[in-house]
Amino acid sequence: MEKLLENLVALLADENVNDVKINKDEKGNTIILISKKKDNTELQKIRQEIEDLDDEIFEAAAARLKISSPTAFQVMTTLEEENPNMDNIKVAYKIFKAIVKEIVEQSIKEHTEEVNRLFNKYLNNKGE
Repeated sequence: MEKLLENLVALLADENVNDVKINKDEKGNTIILISKKKDNTELQKIRQEIEDLDDEIFEAAAARLKISSPTAFQVMTTLEEENPNMDNIKVAYKIFKAIVKEIVEQSIKEHTEEVNRLFNKYLNNKGE
């Protein structure tokens, strides 16, 4: 019995164990069902893409998402949960990516305008 308890404690301490269920079959036998965490590569990919964003872009996109789509923002806050709802995350992440694209395009436009202004002011030496 002591060995059984040691094994159960070890299983419960395993970080890869997601759930443990104890059932009895029709013969009265006790069945222990142990489910391991799934490797969700799609979730890992989304997490990594967000991690790779520049802080300035991420913060601007998150702020805009919170205002423009509070539901999607709330879903995105569940990304770090153990078992988030992937269907909802896929939809929310699509909205988030569209906002990131808008912010990057706006940033490029602003920087391009500034570069052109500085070029015309200081380096455009027509006729000199």
